[in-house]
Amino acid sequence: MKVLSPLTITPGMLTSSTLAETDYSAWNSGTTYAAAARVVYDHKVWESAQAGNTNKVPGAAASATWWLEVGPTNRWAMFDGSVSTASADAADIEVVVTPNAIVDAVAVVAGVGESVRVQMHDGATSVYDQTQSLDSTPISDWEDYFFADQVLAGELLFAGLPRYLSAAITVTLAATPSGQASCGALLLGRLHELGQTQTDASAGITDYSRKETDDWGNTLLMQRSYAKRSQQRMVLDTDDLRRVQALLAGLRATPALWIGDDDTDRFAPLAVFGWYRSFAIDIPGPVLSFCTLEIEGLT
Repeated sequence: MKVLSPLTITPGMLTSSTLAETDYSAWNSGTTYAAAARVVYDHKVWESAQAGNTNKVPGAAASATWWLEVGPTNRWAMFDGSVSTASADAADIEVVVTPNAIVDAVAVVAGVGESVRVQMHDGATSVYDQTQSLDSTPISDWEDYFFADQVLAGELLFAGLPRYLSAAITVTLAATPSGQASCGALLLGRLHELGQTQTDASAGITDYSRKETDDWGNTLLMQRSYAKRSQQRMVLDTDDLRRVQALLAGLRATPALWIGDDDTDRFAPLAVFGWYRSFAIDIPGPVLSFCTLEIEGLT
């Protein structure tokens, strides 16, 4: 089992993006906004809560009754720590990030498109270049080849990036022939080994849909977001307990990508972007120990 602890991507790290930040006009202190008018400020979309809204800075404590935060802009949705908001375009999406920190892994969560290419450059020198397909449709015969419903890879992990401190990382998401490209979350950071996942792991979802039945038996079903969840048990060397416990303690209440198996295609349910609810370590002997993680995904 591995965990990718992502960096927080700041505006200074985002060198370029093919996604224009033109969702709405930029906020202007001299403009008077009507109720429900929307603007872009600090890479977020804000909606005016009332008429006569002049010179009220979105997000400021003194402006809490004037602006409502709608969500991130399209350009920044892939960096906001949520999967339910996605950066999307009808053409290929390309972003260049210069994190000025060591990054040895990149992950795409909830990606839609043909493929993802990750490149790393140290100056003008290419030091990493890998491409993975987003199409994981199982094909067992000719009928599947022509008629099977497409299955997209939920998560793609690019590991083994060389550890350069000032390298630029380019991520390109190729659009489908019908013009679809989107990314729920783009994660860059350090990949840490935790232990060997055992075969009794479990996975499922937490469904936030509305399901209500009235007194006459009429049922209302309203589909809403869901979050993946998983419980995984791993074995590790007892001598490694101090490092693993310190690592998990440092990741408390922190979004991360938990990877139960390197084959994120076959074992996709065991790859969860979220946080761990709890962990427990059992030490039955001096050589091997066990750790159980309960992981809650983010919507």
